[in-house]
Amino acid sequence: MSDDGGKSSIRQGNWPRAALVLAVVQGLELRRRQGVPALERLSAEARRELEQMAGGVPFVAEDRPLDTVLGALAGRIQACAWSLYR
Repeated sequence: MSDDGGKSSIRQGNWPRAALVLAVVQGLELRRRQGVPALERLSAEARRELEQMAGGVPFVAEDRPLDTVLGALAGRIQACAWSLYR
């Protein structure tokens, strides 16, 4: 058991949300690379939120462990780090 007051188990509870954020960011980047104007169809506010979420999320170009990326995203979700939480 960790000595972080249960924060790691809460963070792990946010992994499905983190995986969703990663999938959305990945999908939008794939569309951008294919020349599909996916972000342009969104409102300016939605575009800002997605760009903020995408910050620090590396593009997944090959199969590799995503524990670090998902853990970081889960921590940002836990901390309500994005402006949509305000």
